[in-house]
Amino acid sequence: MVAQPKVDNFVALPSVQEELTGMRQALPEDKLIVLEGERANLVNVTRALGKATWIHFACHGHQEQGNPLESCLVLSDGKLMIDSMIANRFENADSFAFLSACHTARGLPELPDEMLHITAALQCAGFGAVVGSAWAIADKDAPSVASRFYRYLMNQGGELDPTKTADALRVAITALRRSGVPAHRWAPFLHVGI
Repeated sequence: MVAQPKVDNFVALPSVQEELTGMRQALPEDKLIVLEGERANLVNVTRALGKATWIHFACHGHQEQGNPLESCLVLSDGKLMIDSMIANRFENADSFAFLSACHTARGLPELPDEMLHITAALQCAGFGAVVGSAWAIADKDAPSVASRFYRYLMNQGGELDPTKTADALRVAITALRRSGVPAHRWAPFLHVGI
């Protein structure tokens, strides 16, 4: 897990700590490696992307409308941009990425049938399934969505199976909807891939 609750020039994400706590409760210790704060830097995260069968980002996401290749996930020492994600092929179709970050699946209004965003970049880079967000997500919703998502996966045989990630997201979003939050808070989460 990449946990980046505060980066200069970006608003703090206080719920990242709650999200991390929920994941520690949902997942066995041997399934969770955490890169947090200063350890969530470009070198460590790129290395983790190359080795991981799954990765979870709880950080800021940014879709650069003027130059989509500069869209990024914000880390402690810089931005992990789309062009870097695509350049590093992570050939593991049995893998998934969960992007608990804003705008990670936001398309370009001027190119509605072309999807160049962070979610698509990670899938193009080799992740078999990716959960992203079409617009800003509420920081306070991310912990419950992530916790339910991983609890569902663990209850389906104790493994983080990418073929069950769409079902896991459906379960998590259904619970969020039933809690009474408005549609603009549960609707941005989406799943692409296997």
